[in-house]
Amino acid sequence: MNVKEKIIEFSKSITIDDIGFCSAKPLFSLEKLLLNRKNNKNTTEFETPCIQKRLNPKNLMQSGKTVIIIIEKYPNYFKQIDDKNMRGTLSLCAIGEDYHIKVKNKLAKLCEMLEKNFNANSIMEVDTGPLLERALAVRANLGWIGKNNCFYSYKYGSFVFIGCIVTDMEFKVSDVESTKPLCSKCQKCIDNCPTNALSSNGINLKRCLAYNTVTKNNFNFDVLKNFGNNLYGCDICQLNCPYNSDIREYKTANIFEAEKINPKIEDILTMTKSQYQKKYKNTAIYWRGKNILKRNALIQVINSPDSEYKKNVIERILFKENNSYLKNFLFEALKKVDKE
Repeated sequence: MNVKEKIIEFSKSITIDDIGFCSAKPLFSLEKLLLNRKNNKNTTEFETPCIQKRLNPKNLMQSGKTVIIIIEKYPNYFKQIDDKNMRGTLSLCAIGEDYHIKVKNKLAKLCEMLEKNFNANSIMEVDTGPLLERALAVRANLGWIGKNNCFYSYKYGSFVFIGCIVTDMEFKVSDVESTKPLCSKCQKCIDNCPTNALSSNGINLKRCLAYNTVTKNNFNFDVLKNFGNNLYGCDICQLNCPYNSDIREYKTANIFEAEKINPKIEDILTMTKSQYQKKYKNTAIYWRGKNILKRNALIQVINSPDSEYKKNVIERILFKENNSYLKNFLFEALKKVDKE
């Protein structure tokens, strides 16, 4: 068994779903794409501003020779609560333990193994770092980028998390700089996007509901009426994808999980800080804070056909709530609604 095979076997022992290897060479082929997005202001505040830091793994680790990519799957279908209550929906990525913690723990074990067995130096990254993790996963031949801008694992579809390790170990690798999407002529993700954020030209990030559910100060009021019941993230394009449907893993929620993933809008609007901490402390949404969740719940109320309930909530927010963020947002939202 060679070194790479030993690493793969170890990854299986710590329940890593898939693993790949690629070189730590810069992703120069993507520089033009990133520059075009930047020039067209099609970027978000969550991206690292410096393009070169995003393109070159060696900026994370100067002595890096190889990038090890791991894939962690998560449930791609969840039974929603169907009752008479107005409820919101959290993205499926928010089910269970915060994936940042979960994936980092597995990467840490892998880094420890590399150091212990091969005296290797390694640096890991999950989601919040500068590296283009999806592009590196493509380079490692683990999948492709779909028309909805999501990374698709050949094995598990797009409902996956990606983690990276840059290491000074060197392997024989076969880099894949680009791969043809398996979408073929299908464009169900484009057709089903409620805000027309997707097109044959790519994604308009400022119209994407997933982005608008988490941005604090850059909310695009043009998507207000098409916001649906999204409280955190949006899975519409992925749930309408035939590739995901063919490998669907159904998850039945217990009552506690269901109330987390499909909470009552009224419960969110009246949630205290301690209640928010108790319910969402160890999930992927916790970092964003309760005010953003309340704002997104308020959008559903604004769009509600129940005029009496809408009136009562709006009056409560304006006159009884001591929350300047929600009040300011409500004023702007109502102005947008009045114009339309």
